[in-house]
Amino acid sequence: MTRMSTEKAQKSLGAVVEQVSEKGARYILTRKGRNVAAIISWNDFQKLEKIRRHLEDQADIKACDKAIDEPGEDIPYGWLRRELGIV
Repeated sequence: MTRMSTEKAQKSLGAVVEQVSEKGARYILTRKGRNVAAIISWNDFQKLEKIRRHLEDQADIKACDKAIDEPGEDIPYGWLRRELGIV
């Protein structure tokens, strides 16, 4: 990955986008020496989103499993529908 200041990236945005989209380059943008953003290809972004959704789904499944295992009284489905006005 190439590090580049935000100031330099602004001046050469067209070239940066071309490098990213055509050649798969990745840029880390810096401000005052600190990493502040990244520029990646659309394909890389889609892959990251797929991974993020998968991890989110896994966390939801764990939370559901934990809730199912919690002690307590079961709530009948019919009662819940009436309570929520779904009947």
